[in-house]
Amino acid sequence: MIVLGGTLWAMLANQGGDDPDPTSPPPSSPSQSPTPSDTPTPEVTRVDVTALNLVGMDCGTATSTLKSAGFDSDITCTDGDPAATDDKVGTVYRVAPSGNVETTQPIALTVYAPRAALPTPTDAPTITGDPVAGSTVSIAWGTGFTCPSGTTLSGYVVSLQNGTFVSGGPNFQPTQRNTQVQVADAAGQQLIVTYQGMCSGGDQRTSAASPPLSVPIVAAPDPGEGDDGGETAG
Repeated sequence: MIVLGGTLWAMLANQGGDDPDPTSPPPSSPSQSPTPSDTPTPEVTRVDVTALNLVGMDCGTATSTLKSAGFDSDITCTDGDPAATDDKVGTVYRVAPSGNVETTQPIALTVYAPRAALPTPTDAPTITGDPVAGSTVSIAWGTGFTCPSGTTLSGYVVSLQNGTFVSGGPNFQPTQRNTQVQVADAAGQQLIVTYQGMCSGGDQRTSAASPPLSVPIVAAPDPGEGDDGGETAG
């Protein structure tokens, strides 16, 4: 019985010989790489810039219209050609790019620049003949005035003090630069003449007045001077 007991004990002891060491760490499982997440492609938004009708708007209104349509890009306004009329100054006349444009793309707006100022005539009118009260003299003008680039000379305005035009006036065609003036019967006063140039280009504008021609009016000679009025002695 002892032997059998010992044998039974040995068999029972051997059954547990294949158990792992309880102090050993559990076997590790194969590591798995995380699945990369798909990066979403940004959605492209396009707007028909031409359909916004920006031409004719001022810079501020055009910029607000673009932003309201979804543009978050750089929007610039740059002066371009001089305006033909006062109401066109600062309004958009060119948009780049046009058509269907991505809302992230910069937009360049070109606006009409301020109008070129008209020059002031540099010459005073000139006179031919003596400014005798009641007489007729010739007045000339216009050698010191030129319209700015982009405009055309359309005429002159001549102003008189103590004189009247023999014919026509005060407006004259651009090809006419002299006229006849009757001097007023105002001896001791001044005959004063100035002129202004007129330029057209979209509309018509008139310059400031020229330096004045100012000459003293001379009294007409007494028609009786030179006659002694006496009788011949007999």
